[in-house]
Amino acid sequence: MYPRDLSAFSVDGRLDLHVGAHIDLMAYRLNAMELSAGDTLSATLFWQSDGLISADNHVFLHLTVENGDLVAQHDGVPGSGERPTWGWQDGEVVSDEHVIRLPERLSAGHYTLSAGMYDFGTKTRLPVTASTGTEVIGGRILLTEIEVRAP
Repeated sequence: MYPRDLSAFSVDGRLDLHVGAHIDLMAYRLNAMELSAGDTLSATLFWQSDGLISADNHVFLHLTVENGDLVAQHDGVPGSGERPTWGWQDGEVVSDEHVIRLPERLSAGHYTLSAGMYDFGTKTRLPVTASTGTEVIGGRILLTEIEVRAP
């Protein structure tokens, strides 16, 4: 039996975003908001669907600098490769952890953590809309700021 209620999980931030036609991103949890170069950032995303997904969608997690340049990332099948989207059940909450190792020479400062989903076959990002109907540009969901401390 899969959990169907977000209250079964501890979360850091709640979201209300529709990803594609059949998926919602409900929340996220991080292992830390402040890290040092070389540390590992673990981000868990909490998804829910209507169970009507037939595509093989993959998740991306990006850490970027202020100008948008990518400094670290993780892409992959949800649930550490164990929970492909085409197998999600109607109403279940999918806990989806992604781990990013920060570069050893990453400068101290503030970085943006973002996420999204794309169709693996076509490499096309799924569109994202807020519950208000506002489109999230580029299918890139801004989760939070991460502070990287000086060593």
